[in-house]
Amino acid sequence: MTTPATPVLDTAGTVYPEFATIAGLRIRYAHSPRAGADTVLLLSPWPESLLAFRPIWDTLAAEFALLAIDLPGFGLSEGRPELMSPRTMGQFLIELNAHFGLTQPHAIAPDVASPSVLFAEALQPGTFRSLFIGSGACSFPLIVDGVLKQIIEAESLDMFRALDTDAIVLNSLSEIKAYYTLPDAIVADYLAAAADGRFVEAMNFVRAYKTDLPALAPQLPALHTPVHIVSGRHDPNVPVADAEALHRQLPNSTLTVLDCGHYTWEEEADTYARLALNWLRGGYQHRPYTAATETVIAIKHQAIKLQRRFEDVTAALESLLGRIDEASLALAATNPAQAEQQLARLGGYENLILFQIQDHGTLLRLRGAAHKAKQYVLGNPLIALQMTQHDLRAALYAPLRLLVYETTDQQVWAEYDLPSSLFGQFQNEAVTTVALGLDEKLRRLLHRADTPTDEQ
Repeated sequence: MTTPATPVLDTAGTVYPEFATIAGLRIRYAHSPRAGADTVLLLSPWPESLLAFRPIWDTLAAEFALLAIDLPGFGLSEGRPELMSPRTMGQFLIELNAHFGLTQPHAIAPDVASPSVLFAEALQPGTFRSLFIGSGACSFPLIVDGVLKQIIEAESLDMFRALDTDAIVLNSLSEIKAYYTLPDAIVADYLAAAADGRFVEAMNFVRAYKTDLPALAPQLPALHTPVHIVSGRHDPNVPVADAEALHRQLPNSTLTVLDCGHYTWEEEADTYARLALNWLRGGYQHRPYTAATETVIAIKHQAIKLQRRFEDVTAALESLLGRIDEASLALAATNPAQAEQQLARLGGYENLILFQIQDHGTLLRLRGAAHKAKQYVLGNPLIALQMTQHDLRAALYAPLRLLVYETTDQQVWAEYDLPSSLFGQFQNEAVTTVALGLDEKLRRLLHRADTPTDEQ
């Protein structure tokens, strides 16, 4: 394979690359020693390089010894054709550990490194103490999409050789811009990693998924090494479904889904680093619940400064809202049609119903504090039904919560989580449509409650 040029970097944070000869190849690496600490091996994603770990490097280096590697044929490491498959890359990783004298390091191995470390464990159980992987296709049957699917399914790579490699890489990296601005020097490094035909040659690795992943699949249930899978909900190339399928096949795994795209380690660097730290500090030793899944979502929180006094706003809310009738709800078990008719008559302003009031201000008197704060539990069972009939998980957030309180300087505020961001996590168009309607209902309800009677 082509030997990459070494670019001049203006800055790479605290990641300082070096080169070593391993298995006859010039391999780029970076390290941060820490005496007495566990070693973490960080393996480069594609089409990036080991500099992809720059946003999380200092956080991890504060507690662990780090060794980052550009895999053969990726980043700025030399490669050879026979290594361009997950199976043979897994064997190389075993040799890599021996070269550096590593005994059961942890591995952070996103993207193409994910199936490679799984193969290393299958070939030699105990190669790694734990695996922190994701954003790389690992399950079979293949679950891929976008450009990755096109590369894997293409009859040959000839069509890709005529394309502008820089444009392809930059287009893929553009996804990161909404979350994190890549330094120019890092972008230059990524482009150098793809130059002179190296990007197309690296495609042979993912094309080998068609033969290697069917061989890996039956071995996954026997891999007892702790595995944490981190996936981006909006990954255009490796859907969450791949991570979910892998999670089901592994006997000792945890799955976390972040609200971002493919490049989880850069797009959600702070969360990624936190998850990795918790895992490396000992979380890997705690066997998870069967099929446990952690999903990280972005919630839009509304804080609205009101004009009226606390007493006026809360009195208006309690007057505007309908009241729940438990007997009508109970009737659904024996006479659904009549129950629906009765529930339909309960709605107040914006067809919203009050389920409960929690007077947190009064509760705080138990600690000798005098405050004004009320939490309202509100919604409508029939509106909730419009969502739960499509996805039962919507019941987690129905009814809604609204807090009205007064600060020490007599300012009155209303706060709540935007329904569309709560329910939107379920990625169901019908549910989201109803939730967007709830956004508007809450907005109009608060406006009405904060408007003096003579202006209504």
